[in-house]
Order: sequence, then structure tokens, then C-alpha cells
Amino acid sequence: MFFCLFSKQRMENFFRKWYDGLGVSDVLNEKTRLVFELYSGTLPVKVAAEHGISNGTLQKAYRRGEIEKPYRGVYVLPESLDDDLLAMQSIYSKGIYSYETALYLNGLGSFVPFKYYMTFPRGYSNSSFEENMISPSWITEKYYEIGLTELLSLVGNPLRVYDKERTILDILGSKRILPYLVEEAVYDYYTDSDADFDRLVHYAEQMKRTYLLKRWNEYLVKFSKNEKSSS
Repeated sequence: MFFCLFSKQRMENFFRKWYDGLGVSDVLNEKTRLVFELYSGTLPVKVAAEHGISNGTLQKAYRRGEIEKPYRGVYVLPESLDDDLLAMQSIYSKGIYSYETALYLNGLGSFVPFKYYMTFPRGYSNSSFEENMISPSWITEKYYEIGLTELLSLVGNPLRVYDKERTILDILGSKRILPYLVEEAVYDYYTDSDADFDRLVHYAEQMKRTYLLKRWNEYLVKFSKNEKSSS
């Protein structure tokens, strides 16, 4: 009855101090710390399990105050910068970073998204989308993995994200994204030495989106005119 008067957070703080007062040694051993460092300080439970680290060990270390828990199922070393992109990918393992987040990760345009834009197979749902600022899109299974690649987060962790060509095709077909953001991203892609225009056309054919190539060509004409007028 007495303990019911305390919040969960106060109880956790109480026991952390109690453990410290007993002089109990750290829960995290050298191997566990090395795994945390391998992922730049952010370690999802699913990834930890792949390295033989149990959720019980992580929970115990969290109760001791050795690590933090910014998201459900994700732990972070106190001195590290949270890798929120890795965290969201772990929580929503079916999601692929797309649209504005994919533009950002691919270095297209200057927009920095304040939400996490992810594409899921049609039929997938999760009640925590809004809570974690996920902006979901859905697509049929046969188109879901077209253009899937791996890019690194700012702290060097691997992320599932659509490549430049798939992302350009997606934003060309979006009615939600502001036109100036689309134009900026398309121009960056157009002037990118790594751009693969043949792949862009191939994706359009695979996904039955060849009608979007008309809009693509309109941008090319506009860019070409601007280049001639400035020369």
C-alpha cells in the first residue's frame, strides 16, 4: 500500500540510488558495452538479442541507471546521441524510409523532416504511429521492395531506405509534398553524377507509373531552359 503512493519513475530512481548505495558492480560488462559502441550507443532489444544480450540484462542495467530508454524496446548509453532513425526502424521493422525521410537520407533537397516517413506493405497497421511521429504510407507487396537499399544514419548505423530513383518516382506522384520541395529534390537528382536515369525509367515501368515520366520530362525542359538563360 505504501509503494502505491509513488510514481513508477520515483520508484525507479529510489531503487537506483539503493543499488548504488550497496556498491553493486555495473551490470553492463565489456562485451555489452562494445555492442552498444558498435551501434554508436543506441541498441534496440532486437539487435541486442542477435548479439546474445538478453532483454533482462538491459532492463537490469536500465534500473541501475547505467543506460537510458528513450523508446520502448530501445536502450541508449547516457553519453551517446540517440539514433532515432535506428530506433524507429527497430520498432517498425516492416517500414522502409521513404518520401521526405528518404530525400533527406539520399541528400536530395534541403528539407529536414520533423516526422519519420515510412512505407509499409498494404494491410500493416500499428496503433503507435502518431505517438512516435510516424507518417505511414502503404503499397502492395509486389512493389514494396523495389528500390530498397541500405544507407547509414548520421552516426553510422544501417537503415532500410528507398534509393534515389525510387524516391524521386514517389515524390513525383505525391500530391501532398509542396511543389517547390519536389522541384528542388528533382533538380538535385538531375545534377547528381550518380543518378541513374535508366533505373528511374525501369522502376516506372515495373510499378506501372510511366505516366509520371511526363512530369519528369517537364522538369528537364525547365532546367534546360534555366541553364541556357543563365549562360
